[in-house]
Amino acid sequence: RYLLGPSDVVSVAIWGELSLDLRLTVSDGGHLLFPDSGRLQVNGIRFADLREAVLQHLRRSHANALSAAKIASGAVHVEVVLDAVRGIQVFVGGEVNEPGYHAFRHTAASLLQALGQAGGLRPDGSLRAIRLDRAGKRRTVDLYDFLLQGDATVSHLFLEEEDVLFVSLRQLTVTADGAVRRPARYEL
Repeated sequence: RYLLGPSDVVSVAIWGELSLDLRLTVSDGGHLLFPDSGRLQVNGIRFADLREAVLQHLRRSHANALSAAKIASGAVHVEVVLDAVRGIQVFVGGEVNEPGYHAFRHTAASLLQALGQAGGLRPDGSLRAIRLDRAGKRRTVDLYDFLLQGDATVSHLFLEEEDVLFVSLRQLTVTADGAVRRPARYEL
């Protein structure tokens, strides 16, 4: 899921018929600079697709040594590792105490971590209508199942680079008071 971007650090190790050991940083322009084969644009590609992109790029100058047959036979081994990540940024807005972009050092952050880093919900923030916008798709998250029943589904909802979280205003509420199991103000 992780999309590569500036400041990510990638290690490329090749051994067998070809020996190569590189540690490369994605430039501000979004590319890796290979000493013998030039630039490879990687900004915005998934890390899962990076190995194949590196192989295609290096095959320009090492076609024979990096042939699919040699890799499949084990004559050449290729390892591409993400050594350091820049992390991700997500926008958290609406009824939170510290709206704005929030950075995380890891490749993903949970929805609950993002809400916590945004200072939590304001008193009029909705626990039942938290909107997650990702790549043109919208999803509404309801925290009641997690908070009242311990349903961990929400705690396993991880955010990605450029996600937008928006906490709506709380709508209808009812107050349960007196001889009830959980006296509180509940959102409908």
